[in-house]
Amino acid sequence: MCVKLFLFLFYILVQSCNSQKKATPEQEQILETAKTNFVFVEGGTFTMGKNGVSIAREHQVTLDSYSISKYETTWKEFDLYFILNGKEIINSQYRGHLQDHGPNYAAKKAHGF
Repeated sequence: MCVKLFLFLFYILVQSCNSQKKATPEQEQILETAKTNFVFVEGGTFTMGKNGVSIAREHQVTLDSYSISKYETTWKEFDLYFILNGKEIINSQYRGHLQDHGPNYAAKKAHGF
């Protein structure tokens, strides 16, 4: 779930750079850092299921090649997406009050979008 969320957010973050809002130099640096943290994953077919679980039948799964970040999306990156798209930053009421909502913490429990 977190992987899908990150891929979705990063795609939208990159696409938002094409919007009418111009990113500041600091925002451009955040985007460049996010891009350099991507690793390529070769697609292929593998067997999924079972692993000692009696109700999970084995089946073949084929995935296309894709890229994914080595790291979780931070609040700084998550907020940048909202800023560049003219959206209100979510969970802003917790910023400064909860340690895990600092700019360099993983954007876990990012609800409301």
